[in-house]
Amino acid sequence: MESSNFTSVSEFILLGLSSQPEFQVLLFLLFLKVYLLILLGNLLIVLLILRDSRLHTPMYFFLTNLSSIEVCLTSCVFPQMLIHFFAERKSISYSCCVIQFYMFLSFGIAECYILSVMAYDRYVAIRDPLSTPINKMESSNLTLVTEFILLGLSSRPELQVHLFLLFLMVYLMILLGNLLIMLLILRNSRLHTPMYFFLTNLSSIEVCFTSCVFPQMLVHFLAKRKSISYSCCVIQVYTFLTFGIAECYILSVMAYDRYVAIRDPLRYSVTMSWGICGMLAAGSWLGGFMLSAVDTVATFQLLFCQNNVINHFLCEMPALLHLSGTDTTHAELVMHVLCIFTLLCPITFIILSYAHIIIAVLTIRSAQGRRKAFSTCSSHLLVVTLFFGTIMSLYLKPKSLSFPEYNKIISVFYVVFTPALNPLIYSLRNKEVKMALKKLLGKPEGV
Repeated sequence: MESSNFTSVSEFILLGLSSQPEFQVLLFLLFLKVYLLILLGNLLIVLLILRDSRLHTPMYFFLTNLSSIEVCLTSCVFPQMLIHFFAERKSISYSCCVIQFYMFLSFGIAECYILSVMAYDRYVAIRDPLSTPINKMESSNLTLVTEFILLGLSSRPELQVHLFLLFLMVYLMILLGNLLIMLLILRNSRLHTPMYFFLTNLSSIEVCFTSCVFPQMLVHFLAKRKSISYSCCVIQVYTFLTFGIAECYILSVMAYDRYVAIRDPLRYSVTMSWGICGMLAAGSWLGGFMLSAVDTVATFQLLFCQNNVINHFLCEMPALLHLSGTDTTHAELVMHVLCIFTLLCPITFIILSYAHIIIAVLTIRSAQGRRKAFSTCSSHLLVVTLFFGTIMSLYLKPKSLSFPEYNKIISVFYVVFTPALNPLIYSLRNKEVKMALKKLLGKPEGV
């Protein structure tokens, strides 16, 4: 950009539907009515389905999702469009354009998928109506559970307070450590690079990931009845999978970033431009939100009757598969297929990236240069090993080889210890982060 003397734009001008002033009021009134019709119509559908128990069926559940997506999709466009009908300068800032582009694509893609899911639902209902959950319940007179009981890490009362204090300290360490890393990167301009941009995303994901589990777990340590409602269990599974999948993708993106930085450092700023970095990060988050929905729907299509005791400290897919009294083959198949895209593909990409990194580093002649190159990757490689090593040992096993106590121990590693170690790994092994911390504390950098 410097050699060509380019100037990046800071805003865009939208020409709109018409440039004729006499049409602006008419267009405003027309699209205002359409927008209100969309909002009221879809919100009315959602309200009717939620209020009427007879509509609590898969078909109307997906219709609720479709109506919610429609409201969000149109709200990405209509408010700004209505304002521009009366604005003299129809401009949108660069950052707002990025956000609008991301949100519009997110809800547009989600609508494509939900429409295909609705088609599959109708296909199943017409092809084999007797196999639907509603008819099964009516014919067998089954009683579905409305809540689950979580056994937690230990049933011994004398350990509950100690476990509460231990995990409270760990949770505070995770929150403070990751928030401190985010603060250091935002405050220090020298850390405004792609590597630290992705590290900020990783820290944000870690905060969200652990916050899906820790608050409820801490409450249960001191509660007599360790219960979680069915709806809260669904939400926990979805959010837990969302941020877990997003972390898998962001770790693979960070490996690619290191590969580009070491392989071709002179073109690094061009290859990893801020636009590309933004798309890679947005894709990681979007992948988490979308793929987790598929896994969650597949899990909660199962019937949970009578037995509602989960030998775990959170609602997690392997534990729920053990609990269901119906055939879990379809849910297991969905889980293992998605594991290919969320675990095996990212870890394969990371391994290939580091294989190329090692080859590139070995071509560096100076020993100091090789050490510096390896030091920029060692922290990330350690995090990848801890996270993927534990999570793959849990999700890639068949149900027959999965044991609740073993699953619980493995979950502690990637839910508790890995997020707690990440801030330490990236701060203690990173000179730039330590220098930024000293600057924030007001200490000389040489101290």
